[in-house]
Amino acid sequence: MSILFPILLATSFAATEVPPQTVFPEGHVRFTIKVDKNGNANFQPGSKVDIFLVEKEEGAKAKSSTIKENVLIVACYLDRTEKLITSFTVAVKPEDLKILAAAEKRGELRMVLTKP
Repeated sequence: MSILFPILLATSFAATEVPPQTVFPEGHVRFTIKVDKNGNANFQPGSKVDIFLVEKEEGAKAKSSTIKENVLIVACYLDRTEKLITSFTVAVKPEDLKILAAAEKRGELRMVLTKP
């Protein structure tokens, strides 16, 4: 069994904190997104991402659609055994929780860094 450790930037290990230079947006809540273990090394707390839904239907090409744009990452969870990030916590508005949860049931949520 792997133990997941929350990380913030390089040295902080508090799951509910955000980097010192980042202010947690007022009126937002946290939502955690599990990710595959490939290609997520560029994401870190303080980064902003767009969240996409990828739906794969048998015998058809995968479809993707934008769910939420310009979302702040507030924590990353590291599997120290495998040395990979396995999930991210993002700050979203309360009304976005239902949208993200429903999308997660329909397919896979993926993130892309936004342009600075």
